[in-house]
Amino acid sequence: MSRANPLWGAPRIHGELLKLGLDIAQRTVAKYMISRARRPPSQNWKTFLHNHLSSVVSVDFLAVLPLTFQVLYVFIVLSHQRRAEALGLKELKIAPRSPWQSRSVERLIGSLRRECLDPVMVLNPSHLSLPA
Repeated sequence: MSRANPLWGAPRIHGELLKLGLDIAQRTVAKYMISRARRPPSQNWKTFLHNHLSSVVSVDFLAVLPLTFQVLYVFIVLSHQRRAEALGLKELKIAPRSPWQSRSVERLIGSLRRECLDPVMVLNPSHLSLPA
């Protein structure tokens, strides 16, 4: 029964044997089951991020208030592929589900505000259009 149903564990096989009228302990069933081949362990989180660095991005929103007082939202996508080991940056872990701690995007938003938005009075959405 173990060979025919490799995904069944000892409790399931024990239950099936009881249905057939064979009174046997679950521990005995587990003792005589065929061991399944173990899968190799999967990669850890750090290896996964290193392997997928080319597709890792940080995202955030920026709110801008133009002269018309109609709030405009800017969606920012920052790719991390070019910010790898060549820049000599240290890894800084942030708390889970805490996007406000993403220093890269927050630094970009600060630069956008100081260098692009503070010296200019935004008139309308087309005036705000930023290059990609």
